[in-house]
Amino acid sequence: MTQNSTSTFTVDRTALTILLSTVAKFASKATPYNLVDLVFEKGRLFANCFNGEAGIKAIVAASGGGEDAQKIIFGVNVDLLSQIVGTMTGEIKMSVQDNKVVIKSGKASSSLSAVPGASLPAIETGNMAPIAAISGEALLTVLNALQFAAVDNARPLLESILLEFDQTKGQIHGYAADGFAAAHTVVKAAEIKESCSVLLSNGSRFAAGLTSLIAKEDQIQIMASPDKARMTFGIKAANAKKAMIITTPTMDNNAFPLEAVKNLLEKKTENATATLDPKAIAICVKQVEIMGKIGRLFTKVGEIHIESVPTDGDEADIVQNVLETQNLVGQFDLKLNVSYVGKIAAVAGEGIVNFACSGPAQPVFFTAASFEALLMPILTTARKAAEEPIQAAAAEVPATK
Repeated sequence: MTQNSTSTFTVDRTALTILLSTVAKFASKATPYNLVDLVFEKGRLFANCFNGEAGIKAIVAASGGGEDAQKIIFGVNVDLLSQIVGTMTGEIKMSVQDNKVVIKSGKASSSLSAVPGASLPAIETGNMAPIAAISGEALLTVLNALQFAAVDNARPLLESILLEFDQTKGQIHGYAADGFAAAHTVVKAAEIKESCSVLLSNGSRFAAGLTSLIAKEDQIQIMASPDKARMTFGIKAANAKKAMIITTPTMDNNAFPLEAVKNLLEKKTENATATLDPKAIAICVKQVEIMGKIGRLFTKVGEIHIESVPTDGDEADIVQNVLETQNLVGQFDLKLNVSYVGKIAAVAGEGIVNFACSGPAQPVFFTAASFEALLMPILTTARKAAEEPIQAAAAEVPATK
């Protein structure tokens, strides 16, 4: 940091607020990962945050010091800076003085402790090679598979998404599984430079931050290090007012049960089929969830019925409804974790959902545009006595080496 007039710069308050809220998604509470590195150079303000694994660099326009202005680099607590900027109403002037940064707007002035120089790893793409170019809408679609990843923090390999890049077909596939359900998404890419597959580290947590920053109209450049140990997503808005780079490490994708998931999806049977309305699914799922997570799905007189399954011995507490359907063929009677079914409805959006099953202990398949999922049914055992609750367990997806 310098201590002359060139160590002052000015930035629009709204732009700075958005910048800080954006990068803070990849900060943490522990030092030094609670800091944001701010770099002012040549009319631009760069902000870097890093949580120990994933990181982000975002850019906004700034001014100060003229063409000969010296580069300014310092680290500051991102939460405190965000709160201070949030109380101000006009253009923000920031100046670095010794080991503190002074923030001014109109007559308001605040100061924070600052760390001279860069305190976090640089978020750069110099050694990264392009893998694919894709629209924001397509990337959001492929990341939908993550809704079926594990969330119990006990199985890291199943808490993520495997991305498979197919150069021949120009497609990107997303696969996720948690042992009782699995999902596959596929989208067309604008360009794929290389066929490969990567398993994102901390996929659910990373994707939550990534997807919150992507708009459908954005353009995404996906890059990878030569050994595929780190992936980078470069995001550029169509209006050129947003530019950022987000990076995350990967894991050994050989440990992900990809072949098992693919084999199950390919073995879809259609002894019973139907076309379902996602909105109707969502309504029925919310009703069943009032009583618990297990729902019974069965056919009766040409209709699909759904009802809650009592697990506490009180059969009086049951929610029932008829699921709106078309093209019903065959009969079935099975029990499912309805939370998964609700996720399927959310992913399908305004489209339709095609349902297929072959038996009460076999995988149940749901497909929609660019998306397919399988669920293992819930297997229940009868009560031995009236006071004993029903015992329920989910059939597990078979594992393969």
